[in-house]
Amino acid sequence: MDSSCNKGPCLPAGEGKALKTLVDKLRPQSNRGSPMNFTCFSTIVNCSCRNNVCHVTNITISSSKLDGFIDGEALSKLQYLEILDLSDNQIHGVIPPTLNNLPKLQKIDLSDNQISGIIPPALNNLSSLESIFLSWNFLEGTIPRSLGQLSSLNTLDLSINLLTGEIPAELGNLSKLEDLELHENLLEGTLTPALAKLENLSILTVASNCLTGKLPNEYANLTRLLALQVLSPFNFLFNWVVIKLNDCLLTNININQCSAVGGNNFFGQIPKYITKWKQLQLLNLLGNEFENPPLGFFNMPELRYLAVSDVSITGSSFEMPEMTRLTNIEELDLSFNKLTGGIPKSMENLTLDYLILTSNMLSGNVNVSWIKKMELASSISRMSKAFCQDKPHKYDSLRINCGGSSTPVGGTEDEYEADDHKSNFFVSSDHRWAYVCTGDFYFAEANYKDYVLNASCGLSPSEETISQTARICPQSLKYYAFCLQKGNYSVKLHFFEIVFSNKSKVGKRIFDIYIQGKRERKDFSIKDLKASDKSSIDINTSVHEDSLLTIHFFWAGKGSTYLPNNLNGPLISAINVTLVNPVTKGRRGLSAGQIIGIVVGSVLAASLLLLAFMWRIGWIGDRELRVTSVKLRDKWYTLKQVKDATRNFSPRNQIGQGRFGIVYKAELPDQTVAVKKLSLQSNLDQVGTEVYALKNLKHDNLVELLDAYSKKDLNLLIYEYMERGSLEKALFVLLQACYLQAKGRLMDLVDKKLSTYNWQQAHDILHLAMMCVDQSPAVRPTMSEVVSVLEGEKNIQQISKADTSSA
Repeated sequence: MDSSCNKGPCLPAGEGKALKTLVDKLRPQSNRGSPMNFTCFSTIVNCSCRNNVCHVTNITISSSKLDGFIDGEALSKLQYLEILDLSDNQIHGVIPPTLNNLPKLQKIDLSDNQISGIIPPALNNLSSLESIFLSWNFLEGTIPRSLGQLSSLNTLDLSINLLTGEIPAELGNLSKLEDLELHENLLEGTLTPALAKLENLSILTVASNCLTGKLPNEYANLTRLLALQVLSPFNFLFNWVVIKLNDCLLTNININQCSAVGGNNFFGQIPKYITKWKQLQLLNLLGNEFENPPLGFFNMPELRYLAVSDVSITGSSFEMPEMTRLTNIEELDLSFNKLTGGIPKSMENLTLDYLILTSNMLSGNVNVSWIKKMELASSISRMSKAFCQDKPHKYDSLRINCGGSSTPVGGTEDEYEADDHKSNFFVSSDHRWAYVCTGDFYFAEANYKDYVLNASCGLSPSEETISQTARICPQSLKYYAFCLQKGNYSVKLHFFEIVFSNKSKVGKRIFDIYIQGKRERKDFSIKDLKASDKSSIDINTSVHEDSLLTIHFFWAGKGSTYLPNNLNGPLISAINVTLVNPVTKGRRGLSAGQIIGIVVGSVLAASLLLLAFMWRIGWIGDRELRVTSVKLRDKWYTLKQVKDATRNFSPRNQIGQGRFGIVYKAELPDQTVAVKKLSLQSNLDQVGTEVYALKNLKHDNLVELLDAYSKKDLNLLIYEYMERGSLEKALFVLLQACYLQAKGRLMDLVDKKLSTYNWQQAHDILHLAMMCVDQSPAVRPTMSEVVSVLEGEKNIQQISKADTSSA
């Protein structure tokens, strides 16, 4: 590219050099400086020419695995540029302020990248700019007020970033604006009435922010508004006329309370002017505390989706309305209202895909022949009575490992019962408990297999802990404990968010918790619980004559819906129910024989406790540990020193689990190591194979096995120590790790600062890691398979396994 035009149209020298520099800096670092085989009229660059002189007008390089940055100086020299589309890449860095020097720019699309920093505050010179797409990045700071000076702008998409502050009133000056998308940020304040001046506005999305207040009355003037969205869009609704008002709360909150992606805070009477939007096809009020839905909602003929859930009703009840004009309705959610009366006859003329009427006060008979997809649970109270009739004794506790296999309870003989069933209804074989899951995931890629989640890597079922599994449900998840003794109980609920990283600034799961029908926690957030260094909550309740305990988790549409795999809904890892104070009918004194028995038993117990204490502190029984030594990095330690360094294998020192046992942190005087205590059920032959492989393989991506000990009932493997969570931090530094893998862009996770690296090796390591954290145990590789890939004996495809798990 030079200024010589003897061979036909060409670019001026300065412009050609700037284009070359811009594209070169955008390319993968390993390819920079190599020849570029594109012309002025290629698939990625277009030009306009006059008198044999051309100028770059269009640069479109989307979905091309670019991982460089935008060179602002080079970009500013392309004065004739009209379209810049670099979407769906891995571009990092910032948006250059020199964009303001491109007066002819009409469209800029930098969406779906890794761009950080702020939106340049001065973009007022771009008078020709018609559309800005900056979604799916890591932009921070406030929305520049100068954007209100872009008189030609018709589309502004700043969604799914980390933007803060208020929505500028200056945006109301954009008279040509038709599409304004601000959802999934950290915006606060109120919806400014100034937006009501946007007469051409048809789409306004403010989902999952920290907004407060009422919907402005001025919005009644937005006669062309077809989409008012406060929740993430449905994959299958892109061409629908949409209005959503969920993810909202009533009370005022500040940015600290939102911390990541909390719900908005709209409240008050639902505006009646919404019923006048006759073209409306989707109306969703989930997750608010609006008041009194207008009856006009049920007479909007174009509606296909209607969700009016958890709405505050003035008075004691709200009678189920007639729906004679909802002729096109396909999905209807009226759950958690105070609906009374029977289901109106007019509903039998509807053709529904699903109907949710959970937690109302309806009565009368139901003709279900017209319902296509609706789960009906049997009477739980009658079920409980039938289950308990043949039990001579009632229970005083219940422990469930939600989403996982049976698991020991902290060094005791008790166990958390297995709960790994992939269905929406289940009753345990001993009729002690059951669960019911209702609702549909809002996205096609999520289904019944996602009810059970597992974050353990390479573990056998017996080695899983409650922190590595969970049960999730799209909307309503109820656990029932049958045949409990009458009395007061402590209910401990364990929560471990294993869908997305707690390090992420975005993504927040919010739901309500009910015990025995009473709402004990409103807008409960697992991320907030984690921030307070807790993983469980305790709730006191009581069980009455019916011997039934009900634990209910309900998603009201609040929090973020842009979760990995779009898995909205409540999540629970384990349930522990314990009797605190049994109810007795009377008391009577102890007999002499009972008193003697108690005294003798106490003496024997005290003796046993003394012996146990002496053994525990090392006075007896540890000679073998005192005389046996292991060599760790050229230094010798007795096994007693190693054991003491783990605080006698204290749960506080537990840092994880491997395929055959629990791993503990051992802080020795001059080094720290990781000690794996093998379970007694381990297959020692297979352990020996793994030990042999590790001792004979040295690799940067494998921890080093330092030494081992095996005798009687104590089998130890001692490794080099790595900080807890290292793998997780590497894999989930982005919220989009699974998203990137699904799009074939897992290599985005490689540190951009690396100037040179073995691409194939990095590719294999990342894919191995993702296989290790697959939620299906059948898909995870064994250590031998991992070693075989690292040694080059096999490739990823050869150890990949099909998911053969069944529902």
